[in-house]
Amino acid sequence: MSVIVVGKGPSLIGKRLGKQIDEFKTIIRLTNGRQNKDYGIQADYVLAVSCEAYLIEKVRANNVWLYDTETPWEDIKGTYINDFIRKWLDMYKEIAKPLNQHNHPHVTWFCKGTAAILTVMEVLHPKCICVAGLDNVMKGKRTWHCHDFSAEKRVIDTASKELECQIYQL
Repeated sequence: MSVIVVGKGPSLIGKRLGKQIDEFKTIIRLTNGRQNKDYGIQADYVLAVSCEAYLIEKVRANNVWLYDTETPWEDIKGTYINDFIRKWLDMYKEIAKPLNQHNHPHVTWFCKGTAAILTVMEVLHPKCICVAGLDNVMKGKRTWHCHDFSAEKRVIDTASKELECQIYQL
């Protein structure tokens, strides 16, 4: 199974990889991602959080994965993924705990890119996953708001080994 998770990271800008991305058999996008000649336009799944629910229809995917921190969903049909990735979320909360000295609610939830990668491993069971435009997650650096990308990367690497799924970048 040829699977790709596409984010909005700037590493794809100007590379015109859209056609290559669209050739994957299964394409997962995030609600706030880009769809153009650099990022491709096809989507089989979209992963969304409730504050971006209004963006779901813009992606035009056949399947919606709903990942949420605490806000309930209303009038949106899709598959809740929190239970699929609970084990990994619990691991992340432990790893990221030292960073959360001010009890910021988002430090206990990983970003959508990480949620998408873990959901693909747990639900679709591919032998490998290609990722594109998930720059912060794959670099594993703390570079955005309150997410601990080094902890997220550690969780992804652990899941990859345990679930025997290789992850590579486009």
